[in-house]
Amino acid sequence: MSSIRQKFRRLTDLEAVTIAYIQRREPCTPYEIRRSFEKSTTTRFSSSAGSIYPLIKRLHERDLLEMVDTLSDGRGTQQYSVTPKGRSMVRDWITGLGDPGMIGVYDPIGSRLLNLSLLPKDEQIEWLRKTIDLVKRQETVVRDYEEQEFVGDARLYEILRSTRRKESKLRQGMLQLALVALQEN
Repeated sequence: MSSIRQKFRRLTDLEAVTIAYIQRREPCTPYEIRRSFEKSTTTRFSSSAGSIYPLIKRLHERDLLEMVDTLSDGRGTQQYSVTPKGRSMVRDWITGLGDPGMIGVYDPIGSRLLNLSLLPKDEQIEWLRKTIDLVKRQETVVRDYEEQEFVGDARLYEILRSTRRKESKLRQGMLQLALVALQEN
């Protein structure tokens, strides 16, 4: 993609979430973003240095982020702030409800569950048991995420936290029901 088209295209979810995070915490280092993504309950975004640092560089090149002068910590740490253009694009992302893909539910577990009959019964049962265990272990990640400091409207954050807990319980319930149904046959 040409650099001109790149500069004016809409934000991806990863870009928008990153810019919004920086905007809520300004100024912010790429390391702080990595730590937040590591603790996040979503597995959709990578927290690796190989994805975060190039992302920050691209956002800076698109004039969505600017480096902020800070007292040096001796390591050359860079802090970023959101430019007016970045703020405008995040606003457009938040209010842009016209994308049908945004409203849909991405559910990789449900998609696999619907196709589980393609495996032999013993593998189906094994997959269900392993997935139930993984979902239970994810609750620890959710608890750790909930314990991090949130900057923004705490009421909205609590609604999201509560919903994530309920989603986890519902997903476990769905998988347990499927396991019971398979074992009954």
